Amino acid sequence: MAISFLLIKMRPLTVYNINSPEHTNEIYEISSLDSPNEAELAKRMQMIAGLSGGMKIVELGCGISSLPLMIKNTYPECEVYALDFGDKVIERLKEEYPQIKYQVGNALKTPYSDHYFDYVIAGELIEHISEPKELIKEMVRICKPEGVISVSTPFKETIWRPNDVPKEHMWEFSKDDMDALFSPYGEPTTKFFVEKPPGVGGIHMVTNCKITLCQK
Repeated sequence: MAISFLLIKMRPLTVYNINSPEHTNEIYEISSLDSPNEAELAKRMQMIAGLSGGMKIVELGCGISSLPLMIKNTYPECEVYALDFGDKVIERLKEEYPQIKYQVGNALKTPYSDHYFDYVIAGELIEHISEPKELIKEMVRICKPEGVISVSTPFKETIWRPNDVPKEHMWEFSKDDMDALFSPYGEPTTKFFVEKPPGVGGIHMVTNCKITLCQK
């Protein structure tokens, strides 16, 4: 079956991609795993909704996300993988958390086999990627048929932090953008999560999609 993409109207925030292994290492090389606040935890729980024991799960662009460890602690019989191109970050996390299968790699061209995972997750990554459609395609490639891909990202962040968008963010997304990116492969479901003060109040989306159409 041929796949045709719906019109995608993602808003570019910059043409300069400063995201790199060196940049990631500089920011996170000595950082501990993050401690999610209430809104972030709710968002992550949505990303793994339906997950059960014995599955294979990967988080792409994991950085210092504590989600892989949370999954492993909750479902110890799962095989939990995590990938990032920050080699110094990953090598340190490999030593600290050997129960997680950490690997250095590019989220757009991962080292994993076709249809290998039950769940493929990208938390707060897609806005950093110069070619978002390619990220979704790669997530679909390594996900099993009837498996789930899940992405979280800010919702129209120039509305709620117009003067404070991180310089690493290349794209701004709406729900329509998520529908257009995911719908060639299944029926996406998007939920919204509001982060309230203290901190920068904002809205984030989680889009989950069960893979029903294989990539050609």
